[in-house]
Amino acid sequence: MPELLARITVDPQRMHGRPCIRNLRITVAEVLGLLSAGQSRESVLQDYPYLEEADIDAVLACRERIEINPEIMAGKPVIRGTRTPIELLLRMLAAGVSDEAIVAEYPRLTVDDIRAAQAFAGNY
Repeated sequence: MPELLARITVDPQRMHGRPCIRNLRITVAEVLGLLSAGQSRESVLQDYPYLEEADIDAVLACRERIEINPEIMAGKPVIRGTRTPIELLLRMLAAGVSDEAIVAEYPRLTVDDIRAAQAFAGNY
């Protein structure tokens, strides 16, 4: 799974900092939107020939790491299996806290969780 999530990149100079696939100019939100609208994987790959199967797997893997449950943190999006809100991670990143420092402070999290949080936020 870590190699999948490494395909998700965030660059403030590309697509206004939204999470993209392999530094291409296609966002995680775009691919997730196509799949959510009922487009098949094969159709997405045909329409975007520079994408690979693993890119779609990475988009879906990001989504699997996030949980929204009214019983946990009043329904705020959190990293699955924790009570760590996505909002907190994004605020820490915005304040300049490094991925490594976040993981040190929240040892149940991984850098892949942080990438998934960024990708989730980029969809909304």
